[in-house]
Amino acid sequence: SELRERIGGYYISDYTLVPPSKKLLYDGIYLPGVHSRHLELAIAIDSSGSVDEMLLSMFISEVESIMETFGSYSIDLIVCDDRLRSHTRFENGENIEYFLIGGGGTDFTPVFTHIETWSHFPKALLYFTDLDGKFPLYEPPYETLWITPVEREIPFGRLILLKDENG
Repeated sequence: SELRERIGGYYISDYTLVPPSKKLLYDGIYLPGVHSRHLELAIAIDSSGSVDEMLLSMFISEVESIMETFGSYSIDLIVCDDRLRSHTRFENGENIEYFLIGGGGTDFTPVFTHIETWSHFPKALLYFTDLDGKFPLYEPPYETLWITPVEREIPFGRLILLKDENG
């Protein structure tokens, strides 16, 4: 729930004055209205050897829950262990296929290096991981949310604890 609440702010694509927001229009105050609602995210999944099948299934469940919660979305799904394994872009309504290959060590840097090659940065990166790996030396210019079942120190971004059905 914390994850969905956190990314809910990225669901608004743009603002416009035509038509204006109706919230304070009765008072003669013209504020921008929402132009469209579309979620654009980058999601990285740690597929290293330290992430077991149970944890991977929890990661996938969360990704699918995000797609169900937000009807209009574009998601760049990146799978990485010590190197980039796959990158797939999903739009709403498309069939989802996961290529969860890996099993090596964990290096978070390839995901951030890959995103640097894009024509525009994502509004946020959700990184599903056990945090047992090597972090990049710099903080990226977009928000990074580390979704993990363990609480550890992170050099940047925000930590969101992933809880199983027991707690």
